[in-house]
Amino acid sequence: MSFPLVFALFIAVWQTGSALQYCRVRSTGPCIGGLCPSSADQCITTEQGQVCCDKTQIGTVGTKTTPSTQTSCEDMLNPRTGKSDCPQYKWYCNNSKYYDLMTQQCPKSCNRCKEAAATPEGCRDLVNPVTGRSNCPKLIAYCNNSSYRKLMEQQCPKTCRFCN
Repeated sequence: MSFPLVFALFIAVWQTGSALQYCRVRSTGPCIGGLCPSSADQCITTEQGQVCCDKTQIGTVGTKTTPSTQTSCEDMLNPRTGKSDCPQYKWYCNNSKYYDLMTQQCPKSCNRCKEAAATPEGCRDLVNPVTGRSNCPKLIAYCNNSSYRKLMEQQCPKTCRFCN
């Protein structure tokens, strides 16, 4: 299994006990703070996380998952295994492409506990009320996407480094 696929599973949004959904057609993109840029789409919870899907193309799966917890300086857990994948991907800690993601997902393995906890005053990502966590770290690729830029400025200013 390739690193991007494993890492995508690793950073998946942890769901509450509600039924998962799926999009019968290709999703239009990720949800940002539970919102979609188009009113024709709805934010749904899939096995891969939250995505925007045409409202007429939503189906429901009967599978349930369990929430995961994390302390302030612990590596995130893989929801499928219940264990952290960080030790085996530690060599990505200083890779410029993965630096921010590894800091957020693997602060303990990357020796970045203080860095992960430091937040400029008033610069915070919004939290998903369902999970109690921000979805922003897994959506960092959308920070400079013109279709999502305005939404990301509102929902994920810390992750996207939009704060002064």
